[in-house]
Amino acid sequence: MTLLTQPLARRGHLDQAVLTLGITFIVADLLAAAFGGEVLPTDPPTMLRGTVDLLGHTYPVYRLVFIAVAAALALLVYLAFERSSLGALVRATVADRDMVRAQGVDIRKVLYGVFAAGAALAAAGGVLGAPILGPGPGVDESVLVLSLVVVVVGGLGSVRGALAGALLIGQVQTLGVALLPEYAPFLLFGTMLVVLVVRPHGLVPSAVRT
Repeated sequence: MTLLTQPLARRGHLDQAVLTLGITFIVADLLAAAFGGEVLPTDPPTMLRGTVDLLGHTYPVYRLVFIAVAAALALLVYLAFERSSLGALVRATVADRDMVRAQGVDIRKVLYGVFAAGAALAAAGGVLGAPILGPGPGVDESVLVLSLVVVVVGGLGSVRGALAGALLIGQVQTLGVALLPEYAPFLLFGTMLVVLVVRPHGLVPSAVRT
């Protein structure tokens, strides 16, 4: 995938995101054609089934665990990319690859490492979300589109922006489905439109602009 995005390396994150999104749709359709499109229900682990009462409300245990694990992963990603020397190297690579290369750093290793880390997080998200979403045709497209909306709303290249965008879009989608299900998609993309009009670079834009 990094080889495919290499020609777009200097054109910014959005062009690369759109390219990988298109490739993903093609691969997903090929897999569905080859292996079928049946939905595969996935149950949570036995120990995480059931419900628990919390503050006068009943919540599924698995969803609470899911929230806790997601929060831990978000904190880990933030500390890794915003508060570590490794994160500084990644940000420097995004800002000025030629300068980082001049310091003797192998840029390809940095890019491959970031791609591998992103793939691992995506796999973790898929495994954790399977009991909630139910693996099947179309889930990949909805999740990827939501991810793109979150990144654009939060701010390209910003970990804090991704978190802010995820919280905002999650609330809009949940309330839209619950209160106005027929208008939920319009509310989702309407929110993105409003944010981009008010803050063109997102809620929490990255200090590094590409």
